[in-house]
Amino acid sequence: MKKLELSAQKQWALEHYKGMENLFLPSYSPDFKDLDEEGIRHDVNNSIRHGFFSMLIIFNMIIRYFKHIFHDFRNSIKIFAKT
Repeated sequence: MKKLELSAQKQWALEHYKGMENLFLPSYSPDFKDLDEEGIRHDVNNSIRHGFFSMLIIFNMIIRYFKHIFHDFRNSIKIFAKT
């Protein structure tokens, strides 16, 4: 069987991506009018605690409004946004 050569990106991913990725849905205030910053921080911390290596953020608006939150966690978990 012929061995396939991996691109540099795929080789890097094989070395660095270990574990599972979760989907991140935002936490809202009780009245659903605003995003809940404290709740988002709690959710990200729980994802790290449970061993997820990355998160896919479903709603890109979270990145725009709460970029500073995810910046705080940049060394603990990889964050991806679906646009």
